[in-house]
Amino acid sequence: MVKAQKIVKSYQKDGNAPVEVLKDITFAIDAGEFISIRGSSGAGKSTLLNILGCLDKPTSGTYELDNVDVAPLSDNALSDLRNRKIGFVFQSFNLLARTTAQENVELPLMYSDLDFPKDAALQALDAVGLIDRATHFPNELSGGEQQRVAIARALINDPALILADEPTGNLDTKAGLEVMAILQKLHRNGRTIIMVTHDADIAEHADRIVQVSDGRIVQDERVTEPKDATASQEVTE
Repeated sequence: MVKAQKIVKSYQKDGNAPVEVLKDITFAIDAGEFISIRGSSGAGKSTLLNILGCLDKPTSGTYELDNVDVAPLSDNALSDLRNRKIGFVFQSFNLLARTTAQENVELPLMYSDLDFPKDAALQALDAVGLIDRATHFPNELSGGEQQRVAIARALINDPALILADEPTGNLDTKAGLEVMAILQKLHRNGRTIIMVTHDADIAEHADRIVQVSDGRIVQDERVTEPKDATASQEVTE
């Protein structure tokens, strides 16, 4: 599903020497995996996620998504690939304030040439337990509910890959567990999920943890018994 080979990402400003943010990143992710990329602030994990999401290109190395080398693709081709293959979930939700939950979920359909059921947004909201909030505006929703709307929006195009950047970062413990329970359910239903987090406890809900430090992968290990977010919810209630 995902294959990164010797990825390097560097930035150069005002004639200064290039600064390498990512250094020799090599790993592969099979379809259906739930991966957590963990690291402290500045470790390079969000830069890596941007490359995996085709929002940026590496300075050197190769990145393949679903057996497609993204390097030679034009901006339009990259946009099409993102729209067909990837759903994004961000820490800050990125919902439009003056549109309802349903309208926010429908936004990706504006950029798709595929046919979807008229109630596709409602189906996506139902999948995250928010169909009764379809006509509510973001300021009428809790932080956890806003993030669930964002997940529904990520699902609307039925992507094979979901990228989540600190999806619980702005949430309290209860709302964070609700979001993790949804991601785990999506994983059980066959979605490939890559989640960036600095939180060791949240990372342990994934099946595999890739530790990034100073732009390098320093550890890549399987989680023998991932934490069950649903069970944790029951304990906190």
